[in-house]
Amino acid sequence: MSDPEIRPHLGLDEIPSSNPLKNLGSGALAVVAAGKQLWKYMSLRNSAGLRFSDKYFHVLGFATAAQTMKDGGVPEFLIRSILTNAGMAKEAFDRFQEDWLDDVSANSAAIEAVINGEDICDLAFGIASNYGLRTWDKLVAAAAAAGTDPDFWQREYGWALRHGSGFPAIYSPGRLFIQPQYDCRLSPAERAKAYARMGKIPDATMTGPLRVSS
Repeated sequence: MSDPEIRPHLGLDEIPSSNPLKNLGSGALAVVAAGKQLWKYMSLRNSAGLRFSDKYFHVLGFATAAQTMKDGGVPEFLIRSILTNAGMAKEAFDRFQEDWLDDVSANSAAIEAVINGEDICDLAFGIASNYGLRTWDKLVAAAAAAGTDPDFWQREYGWALRHGSGFPAIYSPGRLFIQPQYDCRLSPAERAKAYARMGKIPDATMTGPLRVSS
């Protein structure tokens, strides 16, 4: 089970007096909020269900959590400590899958990028591409080769490449693909449009690179 500070429902009044978070004052609220955001990003990863996208969501989730704490005045050493422990707790809960060290590395890269003020979206795509995230043309080809539903991606997301209905400046055959509603390269309004196109309702409380409100 994960530590209390990364449970999505935790409020400041629920933090035990023995928990060191109590000593952070208002910063404790930032830690709690960070935990909620991290949980939301991991939930989005599950919703996306896109093969090889795991590291993309790891980077965005841990970066959002780190930024939330940074904005809340949590010291850098505590940001590192809390989120590193949260990541290890998650891997333990997942029974240390084969790529757990790669997850930890992605988490750490995201945390350091936030502390150093670096671009998170580029980092997320860069790391994910190293772990197999595919371009649109390769994704479509893989579906065709599998044969189970060869037209799935064209049917569900082909609109994203077209002028008028989609975002051709972002999506083209040779560019890395993530579903538009989860794409940090789009604006909040564009992601909201993608959710509407898919008939889904976004979480308006999301912050960070995948928020749907400015």
